[in-house]
Amino acid sequence: MTDRREFEVKVESAASDTAMPDWERRLYAGANWLDGRLGIRFWIMAGLVIASLVVGTPHILVHYQCYGRCGQKATEFNCQYFGVRGWQTAAPEHGKCARIRLM
Repeated sequence: MTDRREFEVKVESAASDTAMPDWERRLYAGANWLDGRLGIRFWIMAGLVIASLVVGTPHILVHYQCYGRCGQKATEFNCQYFGVRGWQTAAPEHGKCARIRLM
């Protein structure tokens, strides 16, 4: 014959191996808070920040130099741009400096 006893089980922690790290949980909590406060403006700002990091920000050509005389067929070099991220120098594409460039 078996004895049947009543046991009370108290779970101290339900964390599993697939639980989110603390930084990720804080990131989601912050995003949820900003979404609640700002709504669609938060998602627009987040999209613009991500796009600027992935694609680049617009820069306009300020100065360039040519081999010989500058003209339509001259090969340009030392393209210098100014934009959102400050003064940047870039190599020309196909011998010409683009007037507006994403960097």
